[in-house]
Amino acid sequence: MAESSLVRLQAYVEEHQAELYRLAYSYMKNRDDALDAVQESIVRAIDKLHTLRDEERLRVWLTRIVVNECLSRPLQIMSDDYKKNADSNA
Repeated sequence: MAESSLVRLQAYVEEHQAELYRLAYSYMKNRDDALDAVQESIVRAIDKLHTLRDEERLRVWLTRIVVNECLSRPLQIMSDDYKKNADSNA
């Protein structure tokens, strides 16, 4: 793995962490699950960085990893807040 690729990935993640979280949250509908998905996506990206053919496509590549990670996890239908309200009303 080229050191420059890793540095570029790190800089991209630091600069765009909020967007990566929002993307994951749009799929997961849960804060903790979204954070877990982003974290796992970053680990996968580091592990698979050697497969990135064109560094100019880093944004698209990492976005796809985040989406795939979210889709590979079971979808939580009800948010934690909704569950708490449902339990307290029962």
